[in-house]
Amino acid sequence: MNLKEKFNEVKEHISEVNKLNEAISLVYWDMRTSMPSKAGETRSDVISYLSGEVFKKTTSDKVLGFIESLNVNKEKMNTLELRMLEELEKDYNETKKIPEDRYVAYISATNKAEIAWEKAKENNDYEGFKDNLKEIINFQKEFIEYWGYEENKYDTLLDKYEVV
Repeated sequence: MNLKEKFNEVKEHISEVNKLNEAISLVYWDMRTSMPSKAGETRSDVISYLSGEVFKKTTSDKVLGFIESLNVNKEKMNTLELRMLEELEKDYNETKKIPEDRYVAYISATNKAEIAWEKAKENNDYEGFKDNLKEIINFQKEFIEYWGYEENKYDTLLDKYEVV
């Protein structure tokens, strides 16, 4: 398979992941805007399930194969292809470090926290939200240990939000 064909295969894979992420966004939007109040757990379960599928696609052996075969051909790639490879490899390496069950549990916790936040905000009730916030913070602390850090754990989290 030549380089162009391999990149077409990579693009198709990325497109599949993007479609799942779009579906997650739509379910999340529904959860935030028009969901019946008793449907929160169901929507959260759907988002968690779809996020698990994204996790599997992002960390699959297929992606590892893309990374390995493309790294051999770096000198033949243009800037866009090199950047695509860089992002694919970064996503793979970061996501692969987290156990799938912990990742899905984190997604579920953030969705439930979102629902709890809406209720707490309405009632000016921080105490009603505090445990959810603590759980999310604990997940972040756990993930920092999986990802690793050099000097400051906080820098690991900042790297997730800084644009290069």
